[in-house]
Amino acid sequence: MTRSPALPVHIGYAAPSEQPDTPARKHSATGDDTDQQTPISAAAIDWDQLDVEPRWLGQESADCVAAIDPHIFDRSGGADEFRRFSAGANERDEPALVISMLGTASRAEPVKSLFQGSDISFLLPDARATIGGGRLPAGAWPTLAPGLNIADRDLGLRLLNRPATAPWWSLELRDTALESPTGAQTPSPPRGSFEPILIDALGNPVVAAWAPADGSMRWYVIPDAVDWTQIIDWLVQQAIPHFAPMAARRYRIAGSVAPEWQTPREIAAQAALADMEKRHEEECARLLAELEEARETATSMRDGLLYGSGTELEEAVARVFEDAHLEILNLDETGKGTWSADLLVHDQGRRYLVEVKSEGGRAKEALVGDLKKHLATWAGERPSESVNGGTLIVNHERKTDPSDRSRQVYTRPEFVNSLDVRVVSTLDLFDWWKLSNWSAIRAAVLGETPKLRVEGTSRLDMEADAGSREFPRRNWFRTHFRKNEG
Repeated sequence: MTRSPALPVHIGYAAPSEQPDTPARKHSATGDDTDQQTPISAAAIDWDQLDVEPRWLGQESADCVAAIDPHIFDRSGGADEFRRFSAGANERDEPALVISMLGTASRAEPVKSLFQGSDISFLLPDARATIGGGRLPAGAWPTLAPGLNIADRDLGLRLLNRPATAPWWSLELRDTALESPTGAQTPSPPRGSFEPILIDALGNPVVAAWAPADGSMRWYVIPDAVDWTQIIDWLVQQAIPHFAPMAARRYRIAGSVAPEWQTPREIAAQAALADMEKRHEEECARLLAELEEARETATSMRDGLLYGSGTELEEAVARVFEDAHLEILNLDETGKGTWSADLLVHDQGRRYLVEVKSEGGRAKEALVGDLKKHLATWAGERPSESVNGGTLIVNHERKTDPSDRSRQVYTRPEFVNSLDVRVVSTLDLFDWWKLSNWSAIRAAVLGETPKLRVEGTSRLDMEADAGSREFPRRNWFRTHFRKNEG
């Protein structure tokens, strides 16, 4: 099989054989010399294995398909090579693919650049904008930005394999100031788009690609301390076929063949692969949306049941009861005052008062006495609306991590044996809720598991069934929010 021609790539350094035996230094776009921990010229790269021909400073760059760490200033060397590289890509109607490294991992302390607010910056061609970076605190770890194309996603995943101790820089596209003949400076808004690939915890780009509006260039900004073999392999296998397919065909990169020269079998397999990738993206988007919805629901319930107090805790308990097919009435909104409990729970002929409490530490035994007072007062105030008993819901040891809390609200044997009301921990309530164990919830609140119930009953079925019951269903949350909105 005839070997494919190697891809020429412009490298913004002198050839390794021409470099002095001194620590490698890099010319930044600002013209300053900075120590560089992982310059590509010093990396051990098997260029033949990657099917790449490196073109160093002083070598022809007009036919290069990409550039790595180029320089745009004459005084730093390499400006002529970069101009020829850009002009050649423009002549072929291909985007000029560029990769620049920003930041210096070997420096323990950041050195501020000439551009305010950055540890390091470089100027884009024609002074269209500057890209600046501030070093993130130790331990910062980025994530993939949403909506990435397949090539950029692959780059992000490769960069996430950097050493855990390697630093990251938060990137920003900034404007430049144009100076008039009189010396007055006029800010020029940044031109082009800045597309994040990896983002930090605040949503700021950590790895990104800049592209002018005309699409003539795609300039990637990556951090220091990278595996250059991985980056160049990505350039050959992903970036060039995706953004410069004609170049990929010209240099016969595997899989990059014009349709008219492909066999039906190749076309069919390629189409099937494209369909699979599309299905994967759609399925991934669906699952991410499902995860976000599930996480939002669970977070609200976790926060309320495990850490909440007051109204927040009452709301979470009420939602658990609704999900367990129990009819509830918020007694605080009926004007009965403080003599009644928080909720009245009704199900298949049984009615129970429910008191909801939280304790930063161990639960006070007096909470049981408060519930008994409510039961006694209810019997005197509402003799015709008798209740079958009461239940105390307690979020105890609230200031302790849930994993370290006692499962039992009360542990003194004499007191536990004397209880004639049900006492339920929100730890148990949350566990039952997350497993959709509605029977356990009803048994804990009502004292026995109701008959003729199906564990998997949906909320829609529950709401439809509620309309036919003797006790009118009151949605605690709809009532609560209508009251607040009014």
